[in-house]
Amino acid sequence: MNVCVAGWYYWPEVYKILNKYAVGHSVYVIANEPTTHYNSKFKEEYRDKYRNLRFVIGPNYGLDFGKYDYYLKNFWRGKEGVFFLHDDIVIQPDTDPFLVVKNSIKDNDLAFYFGFAYRQQCFGSYRHCRCLYISADYLHAMLEHRCMYSNCKECKSYFNVKSKKHVQAMPPHTGFFFDPKNTGVTDNNKALSGMRDINVGVHHFFVTQWKALRVNREWKSEKILNNFITHAIRGVRPEVRENLK
Repeated sequence: MNVCVAGWYYWPEVYKILNKYAVGHSVYVIANEPTTHYNSKFKEEYRDKYRNLRFVIGPNYGLDFGKYDYYLKNFWRGKEGVFFLHDDIVIQPDTDPFLVVKNSIKDNDLAFYFGFAYRQQCFGSYRHCRCLYISADYLHAMLEHRCMYSNCKECKSYFNVKSKKHVQAMPPHTGFFFDPKNTGVTDNNKALSGMRDINVGVHHFFVTQWKALRVNREWKSEKILNNFITHAIRGVRPEVRENLK
């Protein structure tokens, strides 16, 4: 299985499990350069400690979609689907996450994984890309479809009401759309100059690109509720979130 991990928080317990079950899979961790990003906790010794994972220094911008796109255009070999995930997660002990995904994707082109703590969100929306599988066919379609001025809002300058910033037009793009002006901001109230809202990549993936790719083909997608994984939100562990309610 091809796997892309968006490296950000580097919880050792997560990487220990990923490393344990990575044998036989191609697992890339797209990491931030620690000297140039305030939130990166990646340490060079991880390369020796977790030898079954391939750590690659990637972009320090665009949040998870910047890393997913970097992997897609630089390391994906184009033959198999990819399991994309964040690294602020909790994986059930003695559970092979890659086997769970392999056994559950069926013939779906898109599979979105929600832990039990995400039950309400699961039944309300597909809108999260913290843990998802994308088929090779859909990834090829993402790379082949070119967003441009005539079919994508992001190729035009506009005022973003969520970030409260004027944003410049982006050039034509393929793959995962991301905001190059976002160098790690996860709060629209802290938006940097020229930055789009923090969820612009998600909106593009689920609305703009999804609509375009459905013109010539129907794609199969499914929400999968499985407790093999529980999501944190921006580094806040699930048990901490529960105590904050």
